[in-house]
Amino acid sequence: MANGIIINPGGLAYSSVALRDCLAASGAPAIELHLSNTPDPEGSPHASLIAPIAKGQINGLGLRSYMLAISFFAREYPK
Repeated sequence: MANGIIINPGGLAYSSVALRDCLAASGAPAIELHLSNTPDPEGSPHASLIAPIAKGQINGLGLRSYMLAISFFAREYPK
């Protein structure tokens, strides 16, 4: 059993309603991450569809993003 979902949706973050709906339907907490910095100015036509249903986002920290997400789930959602 997993504590949550760590997802790097890439370009699908901005275009896939189906992905957002699947994550929401899973009922599991999710962290959206992007290895590079992907600023989303409020009101941008390219705002992430995943962000509103995710517990948080991690952007621009490279592979360390995954370790931060794992640490978050281990601390906030222990088994």
